[in-house]
Amino acid sequence: MVDNKLILDQAPLPIALLDLDYHILGLSKKWRDTYNLSENYKDKPFFKLMPNLPNELKIDLDYCREGLGEREDEVKCYLPSGKLVWYKWQISQYFDNDKPSGFIVFLTDTTKENLDKQLFAKSQQVARIGGWEVDLINNQMYWCNITKKIHEVPEDFVPNLETGINFYKEGYSRNLITEKVTQGIEKGLPWDVELQIITQSGKELWVRAKGEPELVDNKCVRICGTFQDIDFRKKTELKYKRTRDRLQMATAKAGFGIWEIDLITSEVVWDDNMYKIYGLKKKIVDKDLRTLFSEIVYPEDYAELNRLIEKATPENDQFTFIFRTKQDAVGLRYIKGMHTVILGEDNKPCKVIGIAEDVTEFVETQKQLVSVEGALDALFENSAIGMALVDGEAKILKANLPLAKSLGYKVDELLGINFRSISHPEDLERDIPNFISLRRGEISNYKTEKRYFHKNGSVVHVIMNATVRLDLGDNLSYLIVQLVDITKQKNTENKLKGLLEISNKQNESLLNFAHIVSHNLRSHASNLTMISSLLIDNEVEEDEKEQTLDMLNEASEGLNETIFHLNEVVQVKLNTHNKMGRINLLDLIEKVVKNYEMELEKNEIKLAVNCSNRIEVLGLANYVESILTNLLSNAIKYKSPQRRPMINIAVRETEDSIVLDVADNGLGIDLKRHANKVFGMYKTFHNHPEAKGVGLFIIKNQIESMGGRISVTSNLDVGSTFTVHFNK
Repeated sequence: MVDNKLILDQAPLPIALLDLDYHILGLSKKWRDTYNLSENYKDKPFFKLMPNLPNELKIDLDYCREGLGEREDEVKCYLPSGKLVWYKWQISQYFDNDKPSGFIVFLTDTTKENLDKQLFAKSQQVARIGGWEVDLINNQMYWCNITKKIHEVPEDFVPNLETGINFYKEGYSRNLITEKVTQGIEKGLPWDVELQIITQSGKELWVRAKGEPELVDNKCVRICGTFQDIDFRKKTELKYKRTRDRLQMATAKAGFGIWEIDLITSEVVWDDNMYKIYGLKKKIVDKDLRTLFSEIVYPEDYAELNRLIEKATPENDQFTFIFRTKQDAVGLRYIKGMHTVILGEDNKPCKVIGIAEDVTEFVETQKQLVSVEGALDALFENSAIGMALVDGEAKILKANLPLAKSLGYKVDELLGINFRSISHPEDLERDIPNFISLRRGEISNYKTEKRYFHKNGSVVHVIMNATVRLDLGDNLSYLIVQLVDITKQKNTENKLKGLLEISNKQNESLLNFAHIVSHNLRSHASNLTMISSLLIDNEVEEDEKEQTLDMLNEASEGLNETIFHLNEVVQVKLNTHNKMGRINLLDLIEKVVKNYEMELEKNEIKLAVNCSNRIEVLGLANYVESILTNLLSNAIKYKSPQRRPMINIAVRETEDSIVLDVADNGLGIDLKRHANKVFGMYKTFHNHPEAKGVGLFIIKNQIESMGGRISVTSNLDVGSTFTVHFNK
């Protein structure tokens, strides 16, 4: 008989033997090698020695200990390093004199198989989607050409609702679509079902039918929908389900076959599962097993198997080999053998112990998968736009070269990066609800324009399209994200907008200035002409001439004042940005307030200033001082006699500017009448003796020449707030 401890140690599967308290009694060499465990494991707590195993495994051990029978499961989990792995296990209780003594645990890493299955399932989806429409008012039905091709009818075929339903396979499919159409017409309920049709040529085909009723006054008048050929994908899913069910049944019965061969005596031992794997009935096998094995295995595979056994060494005594068998009853089968070679004293093979598994379905699926994966990888790598596969937490699983170039990374650097960490914060708030809806399956894809951060910190503008891919259980598998880099177009667009804005402002300013010069100088010129004509009139008395000279003097002073104001405007236009510097705003506020201390005290004005001493603006000091002076003097000048005057100066910081608010509770301005005149030259809104209508016009030009802007909110007899945006 074979030594059980030897079988356990040499078994080519990760096998653990535990006592009832989950202490380790024994581990196969495969387990120790797989999970990097030393020989010093005896009697140690299982979960302390291997703390990264999923909690579901412990729960299954607890159930097994409570007498709930053998347990099995397969789960995915994340290691502390962030790596995603799948574990699959079977747990059996072993007995000593009919009393539970411990557990046998088979644990395998099925990560690659699961990733392969998921990618295969998604790669099989077909893009043949047609449209259809039913007009219930006129009793007419329309099919697009793709829908007609799926049904294999000619292009001139004219369908109606009855003939459309009759294409569905009699029985379940036809009954269900009839029910859905009836509910759509009577209750306005949409549908999305996967059913079978019989095409005009008699071919049986799986389709996905979707319908969306259109209601008018709670009455269905039209139904629109899509019609998709999902035959390849659906049949693949059903085939996979059948294969999965068979594998689950085999696993429940410890579906691995265990065998041993003595190379010296040629004695072969098979367990019952080995006969099932090879499609043999134990009772009718009339040959010795070694001879039988050599006959059913392909000759070239049998020769390779013997070669691998012969080349075994103490350092390399295990190998896995997939070989082919063929029998009339079951046809071609692929068998995965996991072999451990036992060497004699002369280091020559004397025994082989192994585990066999029927992997025929898996090999056939892999053959199909290789073809589909090749096409998918070619599309992914050769795409001219950026593409990435992203998990449910927005981490990048795979990226192509165009995406890496757009974001300034190498392809390997992008792997594992969370898209959220490189998204612009303003776009992220808008993006997260869409991402959550994708993850929940509420939408299948969405498209948006957004911004990402380049590796060098610059902003990258893209058009992003995200499409969800589900696994066979309709759970999120991954997202396919496509990014079209539009940064150059966006920068060009912004530059053109900026140039257009500057041009408009300059044109507006020139027209305004030309109008002021023309209007004001013409008025003075006309006045001077009239006075001059009086002076040269010989019939005018001396006392009238003296009065006329006084009028001439006043007109000259008015002309001089006008030219002075116009000169101020010209000076504002002549200053350029290269004269600007950093200015501490609080220092200037305090300076201007100090100049008006007596006025503030005399008028009992309550003044509040809220400005950090660290805030600086980019500008010209004399301009900023002029702006503060004009705004404060106006707030004092146009105070209300009905209440105690209050002035509030507040400064706040935004992402791209410093904002100054000067608010008062004075007379206010009727913006409904004067909104477009507030910052015009010689525009006054109250009968104040000192009002000139020049100050706001000047400071608006000063602010705009420094790249800023000014606005006002005001209500009559309530007060005004002037808001100035300075560049940082």
